[in-house]
Amino acid sequence: MNKKNAVNMLIVLFLFIVFYFYLTTAYPAFKNDDSPETIASGYTLGIAHPPGYPLFTLISKLFTYIPVGSIAFRLNIFAALLGLTVLLFSFVVIRKTVLLMFNTDIHSMIGIPALLILAFSYIFWNQAIEAKGGIYLLNLLFLVLLIYLSIELLINYNKKYLYLMSYILGLSLSNHWPSMIILIPVFSYFYFKYKDKINFSCILVHVLFVVLGLSAYLYLPIRAKTENIFLFMAKPDNWHDFWWTVTRSGYEYPKTEIIEMLKGPFFVFIKIFFKNYSFFWPFIFLGIYISFKMQRKLAILNSLICIIVSFIVVMYNRPLKEYLWLIEIFLLPALYVFWIFMVVGLVYVFNQLKNRIYKNIYLFLIILLIIFMTYKNYTYNNACNNYISYDFGENILRTIKKDSFYLAQGD
Repeated sequence: MNKKNAVNMLIVLFLFIVFYFYLTTAYPAFKNDDSPETIASGYTLGIAHPPGYPLFTLISKLFTYIPVGSIAFRLNIFAALLGLTVLLFSFVVIRKTVLLMFNTDIHSMIGIPALLILAFSYIFWNQAIEAKGGIYLLNLLFLVLLIYLSIELLINYNKKYLYLMSYILGLSLSNHWPSMIILIPVFSYFYFKYKDKINFSCILVHVLFVVLGLSAYLYLPIRAKTENIFLFMAKPDNWHDFWWTVTRSGYEYPKTEIIEMLKGPFFVFIKIFFKNYSFFWPFIFLGIYISFKMQRKLAILNSLICIIVSFIVVMYNRPLKEYLWLIEIFLLPALYVFWIFMVVGLVYVFNQLKNRIYKNIYLFLIILLIIFMTYKNYTYNNACNNYISYDFGENILRTIKKDSFYLAQGD
């Protein structure tokens, strides 16, 4: 067996292990958040809360046919598989990053542990075991693909990659556009970088690809005009309600004052930064330093993603105390880029150790830290016996008459 096949076998084994952990810790039904609505939308091909999530709804419908468990559990499996897909493409990204930084392939003995750190990090794991988390992981997948294309375009111009970038940007906006539209200025750099190679006809093709990605939104008015449809907040069968849904006009929450931000959102940001990757966070700072030293343009690109996402989530949103939990989820793109910096730091230290014994000791310590982090995050994310929301809903249904309405507080 050659080296390439051996690495591929290790990746497959790694994905099976992670998938096992995700399945055994997943919610047996649904979490007490938007997951019940997300599941209902996918199962009935309905329209979820703004912006409607048409792309996710259409894809998730396919997974409701999996002959395993309940409909709710099948959508949780979908989220887990999206997590595995992100991990698979992430290996490609860090492999390309390391090659660009150090002019060498990433050693599997450091690459696999790096993937384990991401897979069992607090937020990533948390989103991979519930249906609603699939929406954020799908957007993260789009971000991973955009980062990979960015690396390729930093190396050399390829119009096919630039066209693909336009299409993926459009697709990402048809899933959860608030998380991605803020990053368009970052990826727009490549259109300016290669502006001399882009003529008017190319511009039209790029626009066409963006529109093609956005075309998933056509599902909303088309489906809204049909009978027996599950609706959450609006029926977007006219321009006003369609625009109201897509732009999330119904979500206007009061914001905390700037001075209070240090006690709430900013504190949550600092806490989650250190909590998410446990004791691996020092490698993030090392990786940032090495990245700027070795590949400044890529380091700036990744840093801008972190800064923009963190600033918008913390400074612009400034949610009140009861909505602070949203910060953790919305910081996922920034935390992912921090992981890329971390990998650079891990690989740099590994490469600096010339003695094989020191390398093995280093890898052994990393494995110990991964075990500690996994155990700690397991206590947070093990939801295999969490039937609270399911039982609560079931008991309500048993206490009301058939064809009745139950009006709940909140969303």
